[in-house]
Amino acid sequence: QLDSLDRLTAGLSQTDGDVTSESIAEVVFTSGTTGSPKGVVLTHGNIAANVSSALQMVPGSPSYRLLSLLPLSHMLEQTVGLLAPLASGASVYYPSALRGNVVLPAIKENRITTLVVVPQLLDLFMRGIEARVAEQGREGTWRATHRAAKNLPLRLRRLLFRSVHKRLGGSLKFLMCGGAYLDPELADKWENLGIPVLQGYGTTEASPIVASDTFRSRRRGSVGRAFPGVHVKIAHDGEILVAGANVTSGYWQDTEATRASFEGVWYKTGDLGSLDEQGFVYLSGRKKDLIVLPNGLNVYPEDVELALKDHPDVADAAVVGVSDAGRTQVHAVLLLTDGAADARTIVQQSNAKLAEHQRVQGFTVWPFEDLPRTHTLKIKKHEVIEWLSSGGSNVHSASSDEATPVRNESSPLAILAEVAEMQAASLDGSMQLELDLGLDSLKRIELVTALEDELGITLDESDIAGLSTVEDLENLLSEGVATREETHFADWPLGVLARTARSVMQPLFLSPVTKVIARPRVSGLENLHGISGPVIFACSHSSHADTPIVVAAMPGRIRNRLVVGAAADYFFEGRMLGFAAGLLWNAFPFSRGGAIKPTLERCGALLDGNWSLLVYPEGTRSLDGELGMFKTGIGLMAVEFQVPVVPVRVGGSHRVLAKGSSLPRVGSVDVGFGPPLSFAPETSYIEATCSIEDAVRSLADRK
Repeated sequence: QLDSLDRLTAGLSQTDGDVTSESIAEVVFTSGTTGSPKGVVLTHGNIAANVSSALQMVPGSPSYRLLSLLPLSHMLEQTVGLLAPLASGASVYYPSALRGNVVLPAIKENRITTLVVVPQLLDLFMRGIEARVAEQGREGTWRATHRAAKNLPLRLRRLLFRSVHKRLGGSLKFLMCGGAYLDPELADKWENLGIPVLQGYGTTEASPIVASDTFRSRRRGSVGRAFPGVHVKIAHDGEILVAGANVTSGYWQDTEATRASFEGVWYKTGDLGSLDEQGFVYLSGRKKDLIVLPNGLNVYPEDVELALKDHPDVADAAVVGVSDAGRTQVHAVLLLTDGAADARTIVQQSNAKLAEHQRVQGFTVWPFEDLPRTHTLKIKKHEVIEWLSSGGSNVHSASSDEATPVRNESSPLAILAEVAEMQAASLDGSMQLELDLGLDSLKRIELVTALEDELGITLDESDIAGLSTVEDLENLLSEGVATREETHFADWPLGVLARTARSVMQPLFLSPVTKVIARPRVSGLENLHGISGPVIFACSHSSHADTPIVVAAMPGRIRNRLVVGAAADYFFEGRMLGFAAGLLWNAFPFSRGGAIKPTLERCGALLDGNWSLLVYPEGTRSLDGELGMFKTGIGLMAVEFQVPVVPVRVGGSHRVLAKGSSLPRVGSVDVGFGPPLSFAPETSYIEATCSIEDAVRSLADRK
């Protein structure tokens, strides 16, 4: 709740400033495989040392714009995704959700230059790009371009894949990846696009980074060299040991765990690896995950998982050691894609790529939507092992034929009941969504968002706007919802050329003509004197002449940073009318019903860009000039956007240009600006709407 920090911290006492490098900054609890999680004690000195080292390895820049995708409870995101960017003057953006239809537009619209990702996210992004290539039937061209790109400088690679870069906003320069094993072939695919992947390795106990690549020094299969000030050595059993100013002194109130995790000053990471002569670090896997076969040979699960995931029908895999008659075997738990081939065939094909001792001897098909994961998307193998041990599903041998269990799905009725604040058991198919469940336009937005989050689908309010009953909703979801492109709003009216044209046409032509015809009498301009940032002008509406009348009455400094919400189903149905509205009045399509979520998102982006909004909360023009009831969307905007709302009343414009008329008549019009209104974050939308409506109505009462 960043917008509420001032209010939430009001009255709290401040620290006395006596903070040293030894002072505890935070205690970060790691997810333990057994028992209680351990609290890693990190001091200000630990974290500051790691941030300083990070900026030496990958220098920051005020021009960098990072989109934060990982949780801030993870030290990788704290250090690389927040503290290092802020220390170098860079910007950090936070998306409203982690769905593809939110993240990709955020990357594009904010011209993001870098991301901190885990390999799973990097793979999902690449699969999305390749799925689009497949839809266009251009797989052959895609493969040929990748082959050609390998021998070209990064700048030329970006030219080869300019269509991909355009979809990603054109500014993505590099990616930072950590948290799990990164397939070198996946990293190569991104490098071929002209987007280097800087891989790192770390652990929470090291605040968290131990080693990483740099722009000039990257080696395939390695996680880079040790950070400045960080010391790395390999124990006799292959375990990676770490020491340095960034390493924790131990665990919170757990001396036994601290003693077991240290060998003198060296922290025992639990990871297996090696160092080459140039100091590059190579990982082999987790010490606890290492599978030791009865013949003494070691199997690193990551190697086997890589072979399995190389199959197109395998979404993910977890390889563990299981005991069969006292003998440890290599066992694979497979998460298959929809419509996947026979699992036994997949395992046999993957085994052909592995050494004999690495081959999978048994497998299980995971029957749920996804494997259990940590908040950084790593598979919780201890939960997979517990599930196998509890007989959660039948275990197959590599030569057996078994059917794949059906995956579970979230219940749309349970989601609907939660949004409607009812018991799911009380819902009936014949119930009316609006009359019985109270699903107004705002509740529909909430429902759409919840369905997208829980079911992993792409919806819009227009998908459910025409639905009447609970049964209609169930039928829609059972039929499947097609993925759509994001709603498009033209940016050219905000550009330099359009702004320059308006700055000439409005004062020299449009405003003089408006003043001759409407003869506006303006009051309340003193209420606009103190306005320095973006505001929302909530205006009464009885004529298409209202916009030119109000704009002509505004001071130039406000008029030049104003956008107008114009009815999408009227002004933007035809290309010419929409072009004229955008050019002359900086208008954008404002949905009056149906898909209003994109409109609200556009309004938020405009306000963030320091543009003020002129909107008409009645949603339609009044025939007789009497003020109609305001829609609650204006209350939502006022509360959620946390910008002042200026009430505006236009009186008499219906006589100048009546609804249904095409030619104006000369007349007199009153324009009144009221004092700006502000609302606390906890204000209800209805309360805010009523307050704004009352303020506009009071302007009319004074006429």
